[in-house]
Amino acid sequence: MKRGTRCTVVFLALLVVLPVIQMVDPTMQKGNETHALAGHMSHAAISINGDDDFATQASAEAWPGSGTEEDPYRIENYYINASAAHGISISDTRVHFVVHNCTIFDGLTPENHGIALDNVSNALLTGNDLPGNAAGVYLDRSHYNTVTNNTCNEGGLGIWVDHSDFVEVHNNTCGGNSGFGYQDTSDIAVGDYSHDCVVTNNTCTTTGEVNIKIWESANVTLSHNRMHGQGLNIDSDIPWALGFVEFSDNTINGTPVLYVEDDTGGTYTGNYSQVVLAHCNNVLVKDISVTNVHKGITVLFCNETVVKNVSAIGCGYGASITGGFHVTVTDCNLSYSFITGLDIGWWVFSEEPYNHLIANNTVSYSSGRAMLIGGEGGTMVFNNSVHHSARHPYSSSDQILVHGGAHDIIVANNTVWNSKPDTAGIYCAATHCLIANNTCFNSGGHGIELHGAHGTAVTNNNCTDVQRGIWIEESDDVYVTRNSCTKDDSGITLRGPAKNNTIVFNNCSECGFAGIHLRIISEINTVANNTCLNNTGFGILTESTEWSVIANNTCLGNDEGIYIASDSYNNSFYWNFLIENTQNGYDECEDNTITNNYWSDYAGTDGDADGIGDTPHPIPGTAGNEDPYPLMSTSFTPELTSWVTTPTDTFVEYGDAFTLDLDTSGPEPLEVRIDDTVHFSIDENLIITNTTPLAVALYDLRITARNMYGHHLVSEITVNVSDTTGPEWVVAPQNVIREHDDQSGILLTVSAADLSGVDTWWLNDTEHFEWSAVTGEPEAIEIREGFAGSLELGSYGVEVRAIDPYGNYLSGFFTVSIVDTEPPTIVDKGNIVLFSGEWELISWYAYDDNPATYELYLDGELIESGTWNSSANEVSVLADADSLGLGEFNYTVVYYDLGGNSVVDTVIVTVEEEPTTTTTTTTTTTTAPPIDPVLMIAIVSVVGIVIVVAILMRRRR
Repeated sequence: MKRGTRCTVVFLALLVVLPVIQMVDPTMQKGNETHALAGHMSHAAISINGDDDFATQASAEAWPGSGTEEDPYRIENYYINASAAHGISISDTRVHFVVHNCTIFDGLTPENHGIALDNVSNALLTGNDLPGNAAGVYLDRSHYNTVTNNTCNEGGLGIWVDHSDFVEVHNNTCGGNSGFGYQDTSDIAVGDYSHDCVVTNNTCTTTGEVNIKIWESANVTLSHNRMHGQGLNIDSDIPWALGFVEFSDNTINGTPVLYVEDDTGGTYTGNYSQVVLAHCNNVLVKDISVTNVHKGITVLFCNETVVKNVSAIGCGYGASITGGFHVTVTDCNLSYSFITGLDIGWWVFSEEPYNHLIANNTVSYSSGRAMLIGGEGGTMVFNNSVHHSARHPYSSSDQILVHGGAHDIIVANNTVWNSKPDTAGIYCAATHCLIANNTCFNSGGHGIELHGAHGTAVTNNNCTDVQRGIWIEESDDVYVTRNSCTKDDSGITLRGPAKNNTIVFNNCSECGFAGIHLRIISEINTVANNTCLNNTGFGILTESTEWSVIANNTCLGNDEGIYIASDSYNNSFYWNFLIENTQNGYDECEDNTITNNYWSDYAGTDGDADGIGDTPHPIPGTAGNEDPYPLMSTSFTPELTSWVTTPTDTFVEYGDAFTLDLDTSGPEPLEVRIDDTVHFSIDENLIITNTTPLAVALYDLRITARNMYGHHLVSEITVNVSDTTGPEWVVAPQNVIREHDDQSGILLTVSAADLSGVDTWWLNDTEHFEWSAVTGEPEAIEIREGFAGSLELGSYGVEVRAIDPYGNYLSGFFTVSIVDTEPPTIVDKGNIVLFSGEWELISWYAYDDNPATYELYLDGELIESGTWNSSANEVSVLADADSLGLGEFNYTVVYYDLGGNSVVDTVIVTVEEEPTTTTTTTTTTTTAPPIDPVLMIAIVSVVGIVIVVAILMRRRR
């Protein structure tokens, strides 16, 4: 056998034998997941950054594999202490690798992870023991990885998948995890947009904490997981970041989880460990009891859904609602929650009111707050029994908290008791809410507290035996009416900055400090028609209060009737009834108006029987003030003040002055105030004018008029300053006449002026014209041809508009006339003389930008006409002497252009007799040229070649 053949046979034999050897000895197989060396070897923490670094370290460490899918790198059988760094940290790789059979520990306290992957794909983490780390496995931005058959115990988190898609978490065991740093505890966490992940067949045994958390992640598979703890936390603030490809056979302490997604019209009841509803419509969940899980009832982005007669005891959250519309939670018992009894969260992409109904529930004994009401708005909390919340020693939570950012929430007919000190039974930080007909009692905190709750109404509530009945702080335009605050420390407290609030027809009695207390920068408020009885301390107390009205209040049997304390200025105290208080009044501040009040200790007389004392009533206090017109009876009825013409909304053209002449009827003196003194002022004749030029905007103006008896009327108007006037020409457009061959481009410059400025310009004909701004002149433009010299002859009507920012415009019209006043140019031809038998072609050449027609005449008679252009401008005629005959002939050509201009040229052709001539004959001999020697040589060469070829052909035969 040849050598090459023998080599081929040997090579083929090796191809056959080597796979057989590998089948017999599995230790030769690369990438086999079951392959392991015997025992563990201690190793320092491993840190790899990038594919090249992986290859370098694999070579140095003699790790098996080449990094391909068929032959991955293998890191295995190591014993690693993670107290100084992540046990195995790998980032920015795409090679395939396996981490197998490693024990990594002790990373919890420094917040180091057992295995940490950052921007990594193609990893298989399998069969590792990862106790006592911040997270046993942490994946960040790491897609297409598998975590399987690992044990992650006694750490902060078991397995944490963050911003990572297409990750499989399978058949792992996690338990005894207790949280770390800022991260909530869970055995397995998949969150922050980790989509298309698979979490299956895991065993999670951490008690008292969340077992599996799925947060803002869609298309997840969650199946066959066994949980022994608080179970699931499934949540999202965004509708599309929520949903499961599969949810099946998940249990908590052996009881199945009820998960319902995309259902319409279903009814669910039975024995479940947790209930989760997502993207459902018109679903009813009823008669279910859950205990000791993270969230008893979770409702995510559902509409027209009802949760009824559900008991959730000892859960983190009894019920949690996020997003959706018209969800009802009714007749439920949500007690002993260790975070919040009922939570309505935020849907960040919704601007519509939720209109949820929370009614007839018992929410009690929560470690934190009983109810947190957030969301966009429209929710009603009605007829619930709420008590004994914030039980945790360090909790200072309110029982019903209406979160800031919400609006139009109704809290009505609820009974709230046993709040902790410095908390509130009902706390509202939302705007334009209604808090009505609630009963708050037996609490060390506030009954009702408003903070930043602008435009809210508090009406018909009963706050008894609490620290402060109603507390209003940093809230404007609040209306507090017909509430009963009794046996509290303080009845109603208004704490600034707060303005334009109204406190009327309330009963504040038997309080330990004050019935009504205005304090700390409260201004332009009204306190009227309230009853303050038998308060230990003050009936009404003002501190740091300005520009407020305290009128028609009854203060009876208090230690101090009305007490005007420090820094209270420019307030008006009218028509109050101060009866049998230990001291009816006390004034520490000047510049307050106190008049027409009833003082039970007034010693003066009423000689003219007009119901007003003849002498002033002195008021105790350092201000040395007095009431100049004390009332003689509590039955005195003052005359009312009214508008003769009620102020109404007013339109003002931008740039014009605003004037409003007020006209009232009623007793004087009359005090009129406006709330916007930045833009407006009012003079002694009650004429309101603007103090500064008014920009285009809507200005809300509140006008308050008060008479000497404390009666006041309020009008709120809007001053609408609008710009409805267009600009005016500074340089108006003019008609333009342009020679056709003018290449300058610019036709004219125009400019306009407007108080609001010229925002843009407009031309009606943008096919032929364009405009551009003039540098340094913001309200001027240059109008030019769209392409210089491109306009054809003729007239073009143009409209130009100057437009201000509010759409008002000024129009100008002008005409652009493109003309041609230059005649064609012709090449002059000279006269011609012909003799009999001769002829000549006469050709004329003319030039013009706008050629039109020509005419050719012979002796005044038209013999030819047609069109001509700049590229075909020749006109020719044949002058034949024989045809013409003897004589003189006149050829005249006329060229016309489109502008009506012409040019003429005339050629005189004279035909004469042929002159007589003499002819001389010459004989010429022609000799043939000699043969060219070069040609001869070439001929011989060709013949020779032919012969040689013939000989060769013969020899071959």
